[in-house]
Amino acid sequence: MPKDSSLFLVEEASIPVAYSRPKIVKEGDSEKIIYISDNKRSLLKSDFVSGHVDTLVAGTHQKIIDFCFNESDGSVFCLLWDWSIVDNRSGAVLTCPRCDNNGIECQWEGLQDYKPFMVDGNLIYTGLMPTGGFINPEYDILPFYRDCLNIGIWRKDSNNTVIFEKSIGQKPSDQPNFYVDDCYQTAFNLKKSIIVAGTELSECVLAFDIDGKWIGEQKMTSFLYKKPDSASFEANRSANKKIQYWKTNALFRGIYYDKYRNLYYRVLILPEQIENTFVKHKQNWVLIVADSVLSKKYEVLFNGDEYKPSLLIGQKGVYIEKNEKMDLFVFD
Repeated sequence: MPKDSSLFLVEEASIPVAYSRPKIVKEGDSEKIIYISDNKRSLLKSDFVSGHVDTLVAGTHQKIIDFCFNESDGSVFCLLWDWSIVDNRSGAVLTCPRCDNNGIECQWEGLQDYKPFMVDGNLIYTGLMPTGGFINPEYDILPFYRDCLNIGIWRKDSNNTVIFEKSIGQKPSDQPNFYVDDCYQTAFNLKKSIIVAGTELSECVLAFDIDGKWIGEQKMTSFLYKKPDSASFEANRSANKKIQYWKTNALFRGIYYDKYRNLYYRVLILPEQIENTFVKHKQNWVLIVADSVLSKKYEVLFNGDEYKPSLLIGQKGVYIEKNEKMDLFVFD
């Protein structure tokens, strides 16, 4: 059964949470936090100790939604709302990543599934590439049906253009056929150039190398996981029903690689617990901890009324948000 989170707590209120989409990066012997400004138009870097803030990117033409940092040379690439990419060193705006899929030019879909990484100084993007879609006026969302799950890979070429290179991937063996808009969540092991991917409904995760070679599949799940039944999922046709679906089912919501401890983490959000109609409870969640070959070591239960399921991984440990601060945990 899951262990209590207090067993792994090292330091309470370790750092503030005044950051948007923060990432911890290493500069020499020290660590800094890079984050998006409140107006989403700048990228800032803060020193852990002094609190001094530097501006890395300022005044972008669109809002910043994600970024990646190259620790080898300090360069940063920002992903903007229109899917363009800004290079902080040159100020160049890279073209929007697209690919030709079955004769149809497809733009990248899914904000949370579109992840940039730096690999040997090259800019790599991974995430979900749609294989088909349709519009139904009865829906207030646009669902994408997919023949299979794919990870698209784009690279930045010598002309500062992001070009589609290939797509890799397949369905996890336990992926149900009734999903509507399920998609990959990805983590990148930069030491071995391995992409690890899973979906919100699959207990298994897949591993590929950067050349697209399938390495294997491993079950990385929780004792508390219960797969949604097909009826509850297929009934999900509107925004309200989708929210209800999210609240009433256990769903995997992210995979992370901890390069300092050579561990993988997977987040499972549990169904909302309502004791009475006057008290609203947030959803509890589980952190699944696996070793370097994705074999599960243990799982940790977090109280959703206290902790948010967002991880910030640093040299000291894993920072998790609680009451406007971030507590520090160490998993082994």
